[in-house]
Amino acid sequence: MTKAIRASIILDAAEIFRPHLLLVDYIPTGVWGELLPTLQMLKTRPAAPKVILGLRDILDAPEVTRQLWRDQSAYEAISAYYDEVFIYGCQDIFDTASMYGLDGSFAPMVTYVGYLCSEEPCRPREEMRKELRVMNDKLVVATGGGGYDAYRMMHTCAQALNLLGAHVPFEAIFVAGPLMDPAHRESLRSQADHLPLRVVNVAEDDRSVLNAADVLIGMAGYNTLLEAIRLKKRIAPALAEAILDNLDAGPPSSAGLPAMDGLANTVHRMMTLVQRPASDLAAVG
Repeated sequence: MTKAIRASIILDAAEIFRPHLLLVDYIPTGVWGELLPTLQMLKTRPAAPKVILGLRDILDAPEVTRQLWRDQSAYEAISAYYDEVFIYGCQDIFDTASMYGLDGSFAPMVTYVGYLCSEEPCRPREEMRKELRVMNDKLVVATGGGGYDAYRMMHTCAQALNLLGAHVPFEAIFVAGPLMDPAHRESLRSQADHLPLRVVNVAEDDRSVLNAADVLIGMAGYNTLLEAIRLKKRIAPALAEAILDNLDAGPPSSAGLPAMDGLANTVHRMMTLVQRPASDLAAVG
């Protein structure tokens, strides 16, 4: 029932708005295959829109993603319905295409646009610390993204603060996230008693809260890591065992900071796709 409703909404929207370009996030066929009717319909139109698949550079362990895409007939869908694949990353850091089976015949479709990071300004560090009523010279902020799987990391951080007792040389703010189990959130708040620690559900201006910090602790997610790089913050990433098992021991081949201009590159490439004939696109990178 849910699949049918989602498929109907997407199909109706495409028929009403008649897009010139469709950007699909992450899952080529939709969670339950609900995108397929729309993709099939758009492909039959005389002036078919350009269809792009957008992927973060790291999705899951390569064998897990490859098997999932085989089960979902995703490779067939990409071949049949998509014009391009945008990878929000850098090939020198992680070769997404080869890891997930998008090399070979798919290679001409793939563009590494660089990392996507918000370009919205954030409030100055001292202004935000004053609003947060930070009394210590040092502030540590722990963030778990949506928070669904962040409790273990934050619980461990709270235990570490307890070990320091009265000698904690900083204040801490834990941003639990809207998806954290309420019982887990309350557990963290109980652990925060008698500690220089506050636990909040969400931060209204999350980037400015991160900018107020001296050190960040996070789940090593895409957004958190990029925000830390953008804000030039020290970060202690909490890596899951599955991530550690799949880390490449070798350093990336390029030196310095990764390309952070993914947003501008993505917009430029989309405009190129819409405005130029298909025969000219191969020359645009």
